[in-house]
Amino acid sequence: MKKSYRQIPENIKSNIRKCGNKQFVIYSVVKLKMGNKLPNLPGLVINNDPIANFESLPDPSRGTWARRNIEGWEIVLKNKPMITKSFSHESPNFGDWALGSHDVTIDREVYQRDFFPGYGSTIKVTEINRTDEYVTIGLELDHVFEQVPKDTREFLFALNVFQEAVGFSAVRPTDIPIENFIGSLIINWEILPVGERDKVLREIYSRLSPSPSEKKLIDERMDLLMALRPRNFITGSSGFARYVGAQYGDELIAFENIRYGNAIYIMFEDWERLSRMTRLQLMNSDEKFERVVHRSGWESQVESIIREYRN
Repeated sequence: MKKSYRQIPENIKSNIRKCGNKQFVIYSVVKLKMGNKLPNLPGLVINNDPIANFESLPDPSRGTWARRNIEGWEIVLKNKPMITKSFSHESPNFGDWALGSHDVTIDREVYQRDFFPGYGSTIKVTEINRTDEYVTIGLELDHVFEQVPKDTREFLFALNVFQEAVGFSAVRPTDIPIENFIGSLIINWEILPVGERDKVLREIYSRLSPSPSEKKLIDERMDLLMALRPRNFITGSSGFARYVGAQYGDELIAFENIRYGNAIYIMFEDWERLSRMTRLQLMNSDEKFERVVHRSGWESQVESIIREYRN
């Protein structure tokens, strides 16, 4: 998953303000299936071996920000006055190198530039807990920031290095262990057994407290989801806030957003991890999923996808 921010997102700014006067770090909590890995972090593989004292330098061959983390980078300051810069090169006398050469200097107006050195920041990985199938890990950048970063560009640089490597990012005070934040980034989806339509709807209403317009939307969308005979219904929050999921197999889930209702997301594998992503993160990733926009013919398209992957 690759994601780049042009400016600090509002949710990150809010997290920074919540840190008060404390120092903070960029971090994330990720739940990975046994055998999985984060490809941008060389050497990190989830297996039966405990993860201890592991740090990884984001692979510079896999992303722009990882490369800049090593080599540095510069930006063109088009909002500042241009400056005169002299460029020199050697030229042959009278066009003939046999007659010798001389230096030629040309003055040009150019934009000013700022150069940012590579920080060589690494990402520390901490194992939080594990089951037979999954390992939950905490990741944090080895760069500590003050409450108000003196240079927001430096913070944005670090945020992009982390975001590109991990795919999710937040900030937390350095004096609070990462284990305390496990609930903030991992969704504990609630499973609702399939039963009579009205009973399921009442249960969803009680959990999500939808508005009248949202209730109408749920009613319409649930008819299709139930017609396809789901195994369970799922409700959750966080990245996929206000979503209702219909589970058709262990890894086959269709998510409906009861607030916006512009598209249905169908996931085929590792849906618990993908569902922690925001819509923008998901759309900018290389993950395997289908997004079906609610326009003419969307019902038959969803039915076709579900039937294909369930078979």
